[in-house]
Amino acid sequence: DEAALARHNLGADESEALYKFAVYDDINFDAEPIYFIAGRPIESHAYPTGRATRCFIVYHLADNRNVFMKDTWRIVAPDLVAEGRIYERLHKAEIPHIAEFILAGDIPGPAHKTVSKPGFGLQRQYQHYRFVLGTIGRPLTSFCSSWEMVNAVKDALIDMHLFCRYICDSESNYTAHQQAFEKLQIMHQDISVGNILITEDINGHLGGILIDWDLCQLVDNLTKGSGSVERTGTWQFISAKLLLDPAAPRTVTDELESFLHVLMWVTIMFTPTAMSPVRLALILRLRYEEVWGDPEKPMGGLGKRTAIEGGMTSVKVFKLASTNLDELLSPLYSSLGAWYGSELYFMLLEEDPPVAQTMLDRLRDHNWMLDLITKALQDRDAWPADNYAQLNSVYKEREGPNRKQKSECELENNRPVQRVRLPPDQDSCARASLP
Repeated sequence: DEAALARHNLGADESEALYKFAVYDDINFDAEPIYFIAGRPIESHAYPTGRATRCFIVYHLADNRNVFMKDTWRIVAPDLVAEGRIYERLHKAEIPHIAEFILAGDIPGPAHKTVSKPGFGLQRQYQHYRFVLGTIGRPLTSFCSSWEMVNAVKDALIDMHLFCRYICDSESNYTAHQQAFEKLQIMHQDISVGNILITEDINGHLGGILIDWDLCQLVDNLTKGSGSVERTGTWQFISAKLLLDPAAPRTVTDELESFLHVLMWVTIMFTPTAMSPVRLALILRLRYEEVWGDPEKPMGGLGKRTAIEGGMTSVKVFKLASTNLDELLSPLYSSLGAWYGSELYFMLLEEDPPVAQTMLDRLRDHNWMLDLITKALQDRDAWPADNYAQLNSVYKEREGPNRKQKSECELENNRPVQRVRLPPDQDSCARASLP
């Protein structure tokens, strides 16, 4: 029967409760819902505020396979597009490195939509929403080799680059008379460890995908202050500029800096280093956990900014065992240092102002980072084949903030790394990583 098939495919034992979900199609409203069966969520929201997001590996009854489902309460706003619509548009354009989209839609009925009450100030509207993808990825922190981890980040970076370009082009063609659209880009707004997954196709080809596009916005909305979500992101990976100045508009460079923080954070947490646990914990707090000010409008980022200004010195201090990662991260830090006025940048500015300006201007585009990462990955044989993810020992005095910055009325606490339970056929690399 259905339950037996689901248990077999999900690897669920007889004691685990199963749940049957109906997912509706927000394109074809007259279509019957499609049903999926799941056990316990692989990720859930444990706080009374926020969007109550739960993620499941679900059994697709019609297709007889496991897929991924997100059950959430999406924000209803004129400038936010439902995540399913975004994926549908991307797949029509045949954009690579995007998860396979299956189905998405609002759950019908008055009980699945919030209502506003007079006298309670500004209130966001939420709609219960389910979203299904055919791609089941592994967490970035479950990599079997450092090459695999960096390659996944590169593919996620390509995701964002092509996504920005496609949305910009399609919107420009649709409203060609509005020349301003030619310069628009989409901001993902939550580049983080948890939103980059490692993928492997049936031929064994490794890659990566960038997920959770539900809060992305046109940069035009952000710069004009008309965006519905004032500040988003996972604290450890938000750019130093945005942490130091919460009112600053988000730029492509801020998104690229978040990719750099993801690479650095995963490297120092999950690859060998000669640094002591006490010293490692201290630097982690200074760079990624630093927070001060009003709890409703926290600030931070001094440690991140100082590290970026320090260039390759900020990488060498970790004494990484992997020369490949050291040789990749050092030029990334040195290049981005110009954005914050590093000593190297000012020296170049005095010697050759046009070259210094070119160095600064290129940071506004994805290509400089893509070029450095792609070049580093070219010779796969030069990378260690078996340096799988192993969590480094870190001396802990207390828990860090690990906060996810949403809007003022939607602060969520999320761990930047979620350990997920995958079905048996999806967990081969994780098992291979065990000592």
